[in-house]
Amino acid sequence: MKVDSCLPVGDCVLQNAANSGAGQAVIQIAAARGLKTFNIVRDRPDFDKLKSYLESLGATAVVTEESLKGKDAANVFKVNLFKNVSFRFSLF
Repeated sequence: MKVDSCLPVGDCVLQNAANSGAGQAVIQIAAARGLKTFNIVRDRPDFDKLKSYLESLGATAVVTEESLKGKDAANVFKVNLFKNVSFRFSLF
């Protein structure tokens, strides 16, 4: 895996399927590098349990796909997580 070193401490990684094995690795690598993570997972009955688990790995924010649908989606992104964060696209 090549890790893009152009992301300075405090930048944010946005990922889908955050509960997959690869997603969990991204959370841990990002946390170790001082990066924030915004993690998207599918809706599930045990979301709160999954959210707590991913946060224990270092996730900054965890949301469901459903929470990103509709007119309230913009509010999901208006969290302090994105305050003063520049966006770059990088693939692992």
